[in-house]
Amino acid sequence: MTDTPGPGLWNRLRGGRIAGVLGVYAAFAFGVLQVIDLLADNLGLPTWVFPAALVLLVLGVPIIVSTALVQMAATARAAGRSPRHWLTWRRALLGGTAAFTALGLSTGGYLALRAAGIGPFGSLVAKGDLEASDRILVADFQSATGDSVLASVVTEAFRIDLAQSTIVRTADRAVIHEALVRMERDPAGALTPDLARELAQREGIPAVLTGEIGNAGPSFLLAVRLVSAEDGRDMAAFRETAADSTDLLRAVDRLSRKMRERIGESLRTIHRSEPLAQVTTASLPALRKYTQAVHALESEANADRGIALLEEALRFDTAFAMAWRKLGVALGNAAEAGDRRVEAVTRAWNHRDRLTLRERYMTEGTYHFAMGDTHAAIRAYESLLAEWPADHQALNNLALAYGELRDYVKEEELLRRALEANPNSALHYMNLAEIQVVLGRYDEAAATLRTGIERLPQASLRTPLADLALARGDWERADSILHVLLAERRSDLRFQAQINRRFEQLASVRGRLAEADRYEAETARLNRQLGRTGRIVGSAADRAAVDVRLLGDTAGARRRIEAALARDPLEALPPLERPYLDVAWGYATAGLPRRARSYLDEYETLVEEGLRDRPYVHAVRAAIAIAEGRPTEAIEEAKRSDSGSCEVCATADIARAWDAAGQTDSAIVAYERYFATHDLYRIFTDRFERGPALQRLAELYEAKGDTRSAALRYAELLELWNEADPVLQPRVAEIRRRLARLTAERG
Repeated sequence: MTDTPGPGLWNRLRGGRIAGVLGVYAAFAFGVLQVIDLLADNLGLPTWVFPAALVLLVLGVPIIVSTALVQMAATARAAGRSPRHWLTWRRALLGGTAAFTALGLSTGGYLALRAAGIGPFGSLVAKGDLEASDRILVADFQSATGDSVLASVVTEAFRIDLAQSTIVRTADRAVIHEALVRMERDPAGALTPDLARELAQREGIPAVLTGEIGNAGPSFLLAVRLVSAEDGRDMAAFRETAADSTDLLRAVDRLSRKMRERIGESLRTIHRSEPLAQVTTASLPALRKYTQAVHALESEANADRGIALLEEALRFDTAFAMAWRKLGVALGNAAEAGDRRVEAVTRAWNHRDRLTLRERYMTEGTYHFAMGDTHAAIRAYESLLAEWPADHQALNNLALAYGELRDYVKEEELLRRALEANPNSALHYMNLAEIQVVLGRYDEAAATLRTGIERLPQASLRTPLADLALARGDWERADSILHVLLAERRSDLRFQAQINRRFEQLASVRGRLAEADRYEAETARLNRQLGRTGRIVGSAADRAAVDVRLLGDTAGARRRIEAALARDPLEALPPLERPYLDVAWGYATAGLPRRARSYLDEYETLVEEGLRDRPYVHAVRAAIAIAEGRPTEAIEEAKRSDSGSCEVCATADIARAWDAAGQTDSAIVAYERYFATHDLYRIFTDRFERGPALQRLAELYEAKGDTRSAALRYAELLELWNEADPVLQPRVAEIRRRLARLTAERG
């Protein structure tokens, strides 16, 4: 006898009946697996249901083949003369039905016990050990491998994956930092299990997740425990083995899924979370760099180091979607909003299929906002918040998107929710204070910033405090704050450039133009060290506008712009870092509309529509129209520029256009709106608009015979320019004479 099938059997297998039966069975099996996969996605079936069904279907193959062979043999014999074999189609069908019925009953029983909190399958939420929306504190994993960085990477990986949960929250790093400071413990030290339990008890956090990592040869052994913060009892514990370092992240993902399931998260939601290795990166070195970058950006507020570390991570894994997104955000926060930022968010968008549902929504929102599609960004963030309503980053970003639509009430509501979700984010305090200023509530904005400074003394919240003083016209207080800030961070070139820029703006608005030139030169020196030559040219164009508005010196303004362009030609810069609009606006303001139009045309040729600063484009067109003597067109273009989150940016242009058209009443209304508009960063326009707008508004009132209003505006201008440079003193003297005459006329 041989163990190989003979020719007769082979022929029968190929003969058509067996092939047909197997074909029907294969189609049935495929349909069953598709249905189970669909139910797993939509109902959240346990992960073992699909492989169990697959095993049953595979076991059915020999039964189907054997039954077919027996039935074929029985048919080949004389009918009725051979005993019937126990392998019949009826029994095969009944057996398959019984097997899948048992699988269905097992699945239903598991889900029922889990939901009811009964037995070993019961979830912690169902049992009452945890409440929905409770926080969990993730302690630093303990490592027996001798590699502390590996332990921190695994800790961060587990924290990232657990953060995908829709039922519990991980305690924010800022909360941990603040609690450790109050405990008089080193915030930079290891968060050991014992320390984590003590911290959790202080903060009212009910559970602590601890972990250990060891190795056995090339394999890694991972263990996690969820313990009660109050008494230290084990609430859940799981183990996993990673074959080697490349399997480590997948092992973390398997552990986190088990833990999320035991806590009581919807199985459907868990299934919708992509594996952590795909969410973050399959490269452990890349994840190491990413972890260090997050710490540098969020804990140290070191943008340069964080950006450099993210770029290192991307050299290990060029498809690292979340690193690209984080890089885009970091570049934007550092005001590096050029080609690199757009490339980063685009690369994140292109790799968004690697992300979890939560991070995919965040990436989509970031991308759409960066590309100018505010409504699409809102849809992405609202989809995220429908699943994770306490996500403070999504709340913050959604608030800013509504700010672009000027729905300030909605923006404030979302920012308050973001601050409630994470009261240790400096960004939330800053953004909330900004919208409170927009709503005219300066004292509330000051209180918000003071609260943030008290909670986060190392954060840069005194810079917006200086901006608040500038917005209120409290020049002396702003000057005092800025001098303290300038002395504190001498080694931070970006910060020094930012503060020197504020000093230049403050000097310009007060008519101290020689002082403004000194600060502009220092800002340019710092920006050159930082490689930001585009900013140098843009600042020169802005400074040229001061020459025109305050001195009427159009020739000097042209020379200033041309000298900047000669030093730093725009062609040497990436397209999105070229300050085309600044240069075009500067030339139009200086009375060179044809040259302004050439730079505007080049900008619109090189920059795709979604990336264009649309309000600024219309502002440039309005300035060109005024320079060309077309006030009606200037009015329409200035009105079109009045969009986005900056209301103060367009109002002076609108007033100037109405004035050029001879519409005095409309010009007065627009000028008054300029002074009534609240903006935390209005110094950016006040530096070249405030003084000239006060004078022109006073002149318009005087021409209408409204001597009281004219006198008030003249007096305000004299106070603003009370220490102006000698070059402005003839203008100041004329204003003083006018005010004296008006005062005498009024008696």
